[in-house]
Amino acid sequence: MKMNTRQIAALDIGSSKIRIAVAEVNEEMKEPIIRGYGEVPARGISKGLISDVEEATKAIKEAKRIAEKMSGLLIENCYVGITGDHIRGIDTNGRISVSKENTPGLGEPREIIQSDVRKVLEHTKGFPLHSEREILHLFEKEYIIDSQHGIKNPINLNGRRLEVKVHLSTYNVISVSNLTKCINKAGLNIERYVLQSLASSYSTLDKDEKELGTILLDIGYGITDVIVFYKNSVYHTGTVNNAGNSVTNDISYMLKITHENAEQVKKDYGWAEDTIIPKREVIEFKGLAGRNKKDIDNISLAKYIKARMEEILQDAMLEANNADIIEGINPVICLTGGGATVRGCEELADKIFKSSTRLAFPKGFKGFEDELSLPEYSALIGLLKFAIENKPKRIYAFVEKSTNFWQKIKSYIKKIS
Repeated sequence: MKMNTRQIAALDIGSSKIRIAVAEVNEEMKEPIIRGYGEVPARGISKGLISDVEEATKAIKEAKRIAEKMSGLLIENCYVGITGDHIRGIDTNGRISVSKENTPGLGEPREIIQSDVRKVLEHTKGFPLHSEREILHLFEKEYIIDSQHGIKNPINLNGRRLEVKVHLSTYNVISVSNLTKCINKAGLNIERYVLQSLASSYSTLDKDEKELGTILLDIGYGITDVIVFYKNSVYHTGTVNNAGNSVTNDISYMLKITHENAEQVKKDYGWAEDTIIPKREVIEFKGLAGRNKKDIDNISLAKYIKARMEEILQDAMLEANNADIIEGINPVICLTGGGATVRGCEELADKIFKSSTRLAFPKGFKGFEDELSLPEYSALIGLLKFAIENKPKRIYAFVEKSTNFWQKIKSYIKKIS
């Protein structure tokens, strides 16, 4: 690698595709330069959960092999996106006294320092979680000093009492341990798990959108991830157990065609809003086992798609409404992920959310722009951008010390051979 660069890698494990990308980062530009990527059909994965350890491990290994061959780089560590309906968002708060000691009553106010902030944040982690749940991310929404709300950085301000409102994103330990097992068996160490929707926001949203209020929907194959931003903070995270695969299943059932053919029909002729189709077209297709040649027009097909997309978007709106600020703002709606690419999805979301909507594409990276500047790659690119801005919290679960040792030896031999 060139001077002043370092290597990072991202792993996006979806229900449809498993993707891995490796990039170099120029410390001056702070922008990932993608050197290679691998993409394979997902196996042993369903809605973010492992259903077959061996199949999932093989698929991750294959994606890794393709990325390494393309880039000429060895991938050992990676940032991993995490999704699934086991993800839960929780609002809570913490409160401590910061007044000077040995003073009567409320005490004399003093200047708030970094250790006070750490202490009040630790108080928020005292929320009674179930034994099978752990905190993935802690998002600070606002600080309150005595009765003054809306403070972003309390350090150096004076006060007697410090409070913080936070949003916790949590995960199921068992579900993630199975995912960790597959990743480690595929020869990868995990630098850090990152919430899927948060990763996507790093590659799709501008700072102004996060400040003024935005709902980002990452509509994947099996899960729709929801994240709400306001005043440059995360106010809510959640998932909807309904996404692009539901649309494909409906087409397959209604037209009596294979799932693979239904997916192709959706991509080639599908519309999520029938009222904006420019002209009527007749689609010819063959039924199951190649029998019973049939046809349907694109407007009739759109009615099937619209019904399911309406359900997905309405469920996502209900999830977003759990944020405690939605009624007070008029958020922009950003759609990303492969499930959001059905034509007319923006117009349908406009009607449901009664707010301006845009389809969000990943940006702020170099290398393979033509191939990767698509909504389905938002999380993958976002993981790389997250890696640049955040320090790793490496996870070594399920990796024996001896295994790590021999992996390092093998890696060294590969590099010098």
